[in-house]
Amino acid sequence: MNGCQKELTGNLQVKRDKYAININFYDENGDRKPKQINTGLSVKGYNKRLAEDLRDLALHMLNNENADYEYVKLAVKKQAKVGDVPELGRPTGIVPMDDSAEAEIRRSTTAETAIAVYASGDGGNEGSSNDNPFIVPEMIMKIVGETPKPKVYRKSEWIGDKLPLVTYLRNWMDGQKHHVEHNTYASYDTQMSLRIIPFFNFFGLALSDLSHFHVKRFYQYILEAPRLDGKSGNVSNTTLHRVHSVFHKALNNAFTDEYIVSNPLAKVSPPRENDFHPNYYSAQQISTFIKYAKGDIAEIPLVLSFFFGTRRSETLGLKESSVDFHTNVIHITHTVTVGQRKYDLAIMDERGLVKKDRTKSKKSYRSLPVPEVFMAFLRKLVQQNIDARKAFGPGWNPEGYLCVTKDGKLIHPNTMSKHFKIICAKAGLPVNRLHDARHSVASLMIQNGTDIYVIKEYLGHADIQTTTRYSHLRTEHLAVSANLVQRLITSEGISLSQEGVWV
Repeated sequence: MNGCQKELTGNLQVKRDKYAININFYDENGDRKPKQINTGLSVKGYNKRLAEDLRDLALHMLNNENADYEYVKLAVKKQAKVGDVPELGRPTGIVPMDDSAEAEIRRSTTAETAIAVYASGDGGNEGSSNDNPFIVPEMIMKIVGETPKPKVYRKSEWIGDKLPLVTYLRNWMDGQKHHVEHNTYASYDTQMSLRIIPFFNFFGLALSDLSHFHVKRFYQYILEAPRLDGKSGNVSNTTLHRVHSVFHKALNNAFTDEYIVSNPLAKVSPPRENDFHPNYYSAQQISTFIKYAKGDIAEIPLVLSFFFGTRRSETLGLKESSVDFHTNVIHITHTVTVGQRKYDLAIMDERGLVKKDRTKSKKSYRSLPVPEVFMAFLRKLVQQNIDARKAFGPGWNPEGYLCVTKDGKLIHPNTMSKHFKIICAKAGLPVNRLHDARHSVASLMIQNGTDIYVIKEYLGHADIQTTTRYSHLRTEHLAVSANLVQRLITSEGISLSQEGVWV
């Protein structure tokens, strides 16, 4: 913005009976390139002293706080309306006017401003107000003081040299609304609006200023800072990996779009993710569960979950049309989830459900073979629906869902999860999560020799890494190796007596 290292100067000018502030910028050759900020203050009132203070404020923010010019313009206009200017030499505490299109251009882009905004609780919608337990200003300001100051770009060739980091991240999140599923966006929003943006609001970084050093300190802060849910202790490495995934994707898009020279997160590897230890039910325990589920309102979807290993959304999304009785196949193409008002209000039904002819990923679209014995169960279920529709009219379960109550209403996802735990407790089984029914199917398949790639296709995993989490359950190949080692050793003349003594 300022091509040479001269300190910026400025003066007042009257333009159309209103005060304007002239700021003298300089190009790389030292030639003056003035810019003007219209204060909107009339010369007819007692506004000259305020206009002079606004000029001093603008110069202070540009010279001492390294603030962006566009942000300073908005700050000056707001303070002109307020009719007051913060004492210079202290945090300005200025944020652009709320509910204006311009306010989205710049909000709290300097460290000094950010901490004042945080203290006032006026931090927009990114969790930067003081009700966010994750944000501890004293800890963050200590990190700010230990990190390099933002660069001064003599000649801007990259968009990221001028675009504030937090502004880019907000814009990126707005774009994601149209590219990812609602539950994925909600997960992104948690990390971006409650962790990433509030933290970097304190730094005043341009997009190009972000370095791997900043990111490493940020990750260290995540592991040391209070949890978002207010619980004691610190978050796990798995949480940090979720943050890294979203942050890396956002910056990778900036690199692809040629906003920045490189993605600084490519140089950062978060700590190893916590080991995955899902809970499983044995075949005997599943059999016990199904017996105790008989007659329960959620019997049908819970039995289907244990037979097919489908996700909750996929199970409840099964319809009469999903079953092909000619080929003995069931098609997974439709899902039902609980909507979130913040993201899904426009597509939620009156019960707060989101119904889509889409699955979690492309790989989740799949067709599963159904054994004949279970096809008989599905035939009976579909026929019951047809009979009920004839008896009660076309308004009874008009969409043809399989998992419905006696009055034809689709079973609510939360009801399904709640009754899973109720039945487990009643049957004397470990009370785990409903999703562990899916893990149990994978467990039974892998322990009985099913190929890992077949399991991937059956469960609809997007990548093989997800499926390989179950590979530790297969031990027959280890037994072969152990027996081989034992035979090699004992072939040299040593053996174990019946008393367990080597002879």
